[in-house]
Amino acid sequence: MNEQIDLILYHMAKSQRELAKILKTERELATHAAGLIVNIPEGHMANAGVEGVRDQSMQVSKSIAVYLNGLADLEEALADNMGPVIKELEGQEEE
Repeated sequence: MNEQIDLILYHMAKSQRELAKILKTERELATHAAGLIVNIPEGHMANAGVEGVRDQSMQVSKSIAVYLNGLADLEEALADNMGPVIKELEGQEEE
């Protein structure tokens, strides 16, 4: 039984690492996009007009929202995966 629990925990940890890699990549993309917005010369922005500035700002905001949603999904997945494990461990302590 302990081997099965260990195997389940191993696979859960592996999937959580993969989720963390995905979130790290999304974070880096959002950070990079924000850095690009900061580094755009003001003269170029003046030519872009209000529409261009608004579109770029929306893209950055969407990237940040996707990253934050990813963090929320990771937290939910961790909670969902750890619940049964904790119940199993509590059951073993009672024995």
